[in-house]
Amino acid sequence: PWSGRPARGRVVVIDHGGGPQSHYYHLADTQVSVGQMVVAGELLGHFGQTGLEAAIAAGVLGVGPHLHFGVWDINQDHFLSPDDFLGILI
Repeated sequence: PWSGRPARGRVVVIDHGGGPQSHYYHLADTQVSVGQMVVAGELLGHFGQTGLEAAIAAGVLGVGPHLHFGVWDINQDHFLSPDDFLGILI
């Protein structure tokens, strides 16, 4: 679990080796630990709205529980299209 930016809330980052990392933001909880090896289909956590509580409480944002997913390339220092990894059109 990682929370480098508070607005992203509770986060899990999976390092796939060679550059790509998958990021899962706003989790209600995490079911994995730092450094833990995971396999496809393993539960990482449950979607939530962490990181947004202050905005919601102030009435600025009305977002319910959700998940943001991103693929970051640490070699190129930018996000990649998740479509390249999921095989679907977004």
